Amino acid sequence: MADEVTGASLPDGIDVDEASAYFGVTDSSDSLLEMMNLPREKAFVKFFELLSDIVLSPGDFDFEAASERLSCEGGEIYYLVAGHMGIMTMPDMLIEFVGLTDSNGDKHTPDQSLSADETDVLKILCDPMQLLKLFAVAHQTGGPDEVLNYLSKVDAFFA
Repeated sequence: MADEVTGASLPDGIDVDEASAYFGVTDSSDSLLEMMNLPREKAFVKFFELLSDIVLSPGDFDFEAASERLSCEGGEIYYLVAGHMGIMTMPDMLIEFVGLTDSNGDKHTPDQSLSADETDVLKILCDPMQLLKLFAVAHQTGGPDEVLNYLSKVDAFFA
């Protein structure tokens, strides 16, 4: 069946349906599936090995550019980042303390002991996109071990 689809280039030994043949099967798509099946820590390392340069581009993380590199949909990247890697929920306890809206959409009241200056400083750590950049810097400066080091410290900080 897949042999009938024109313009499809498939690796030998992979049996796919017509839709898969039309969109193609690539090694990079396998990377996303691999990360979803890895333990969280290993998925973190793999993610930043593949995408740290995109994460460090100016502005917010470009899900579109990442999806192009991995040959998947932006929503799949978001699911990996938000779900399996837990980046979006990671700062929720701090978000509650600072009085922001958490990953579930719940608005919190700031702790009365915080000054406005302290709140402003802590808000930076509440931004999941800034956390992505932090881990990307860790990868760029120290590789996989540094990503794991940062991950363990950030997890402990937010626990």
